[in-house]
Amino acid sequence: MALIGVTGVTGVSELRLPLALGSGMVLQRAPKAARLWGWAAAGEQVTAMLDGGPHTAGVADSSGQWNLMLPPQPASLVGRTITITAPTSGGIRNLTDVLFGDVFLCSGQSHMSFSVNQDLNGSAEIAASAQYVGLRMLTVADDCRTAPSADLKDVKFRGRSGSAWAVSEPESFGSANFGYPSAICYFFGRHLYAQLGGSVPVGVLSAAVGGSAIEFWMSAPARADASCGGVAAEVKSACPPAVGEEPSSLTQSEEAVATAGWDHGGAVAGGGWSFGCFYNAMVSPLAPMALRGILWDQGEANYKDSCAAWGCKLAALAHDWRHNLFGQDDLLFTFDQLRADTQAAGIGAARLASAMGAATYASRVDLQTCLANDTSEGHATRKVEVGRRLSLAAMVRAYAQPPTNLSYGPTIAGASVALLPGRAARPGRRVASLLNVSIRLAFASGLHHYDAPECAGCCRGATGPLIRGTPKTGDGWSFVMSDGTRAAVCQDPGLGCDGAANIVGDGRDGASVWMLLDAAGE
Repeated sequence: MALIGVTGVTGVSELRLPLALGSGMVLQRAPKAARLWGWAAAGEQVTAMLDGGPHTAGVADSSGQWNLMLPPQPASLVGRTITITAPTSGGIRNLTDVLFGDVFLCSGQSHMSFSVNQDLNGSAEIAASAQYVGLRMLTVADDCRTAPSADLKDVKFRGRSGSAWAVSEPESFGSANFGYPSAICYFFGRHLYAQLGGSVPVGVLSAAVGGSAIEFWMSAPARADASCGGVAAEVKSACPPAVGEEPSSLTQSEEAVATAGWDHGGAVAGGGWSFGCFYNAMVSPLAPMALRGILWDQGEANYKDSCAAWGCKLAALAHDWRHNLFGQDDLLFTFDQLRADTQAAGIGAARLASAMGAATYASRVDLQTCLANDTSEGHATRKVEVGRRLSLAAMVRAYAQPPTNLSYGPTIAGASVALLPGRAARPGRRVASLLNVSIRLAFASGLHHYDAPECAGCCRGATGPLIRGTPKTGDGWSFVMSDGTRAAVCQDPGLGCDGAANIVGDGRDGASVWMLLDAAGE
């Protein structure tokens, strides 16, 4: 993939490789052909040999950029050596311990930049990391540019021999918060590697910035794409009706985040973020790389967007990255459901994934902050579960694995609501609206309350058996009505309800949750 109109590499007179290509990396396996690229003197022929075998050649264009493809290679845990040569300038580069497997790009905001050391049991996870010999990571350093860059500015950690790629081993993990590697990205790769039998290497690249709205990751054409990547009608039908007037998109000045003191190398006027700047600096330089898929976790910074507004932006981004940037329309695209309302990254996720072609999603609604000591800087610390869920969904969507109860987690299959008769209105209430609510769930075998003892590290101090019992849920179960009002499980002894919700298994793969809902107006 040629990069047109990029900045950062001029007047090249000797062989140079981009930061994303280095020893210890994972390149995409067959049936795709792995891509190599870089810079040399204009017009110079560049060759690449794999383990000294037949060479593949390319010619540097007038700007000095060259691209070539290796013959498709099967997955292998045996390290290979790639020798790249530019004979005229005498340049030779040897890339060693190169594996062929599946490569994924992870992007988004702070939950994606949240690092493994911050996660629940992070120390133990890091200590056990060396057993995943075929897992390799690259973490792009934060950077913001007003025009597409030819190469990455830097990475957060360099592995063996100074490569931007790090092997999964304890020395490859940082100790600073939001450091390296990304927890969601790493745990996704780790679980996928295990599910593929430990025989297919997995490479994960992370490019994420905390607090970033989706517009900062979109190219100008994507931001102007009112067709939502060609699926506007599907996106609209995927989302529930917006409550009231649909919020308009924020202006650039409203979404800009002050970053005084951060050295942008003069690339951003005024020292602030600008729309598209992370796309330009942290994603666009990876355009020539062959990938298997993309992971996206973002939405909090677009909280004013409705499901349809954010969904349109997400679909436009996915189409732009797949088709225009990477030139790989078959890329798997995954994203996370963050909330249970009608705003960005909320309900409608399943239908939105269906609208976007080769896409899937995982929900982390139930993995949000629970207790203060189970968070890190306000972020829930169970990213190992987020990565696991994404890998399970990916196995179904991209690897043709038959779905199981674990593939997607509990999914609402239906619901019924009935007004409980014989309830008089209490003083101060206009109506008595005590509702008997039953929610039917699929993929819910073994479902239990979040405060059951089997959920170690989620919420502590609760006792009781699985399925049976009625833990108090308080506002843990809340609902958004069609008119925008909210209601929670009833906790009013005067109305005869104590905040209890009950889970009943159906003996197969489903379950039902029933409760009394206090929807009375005040």
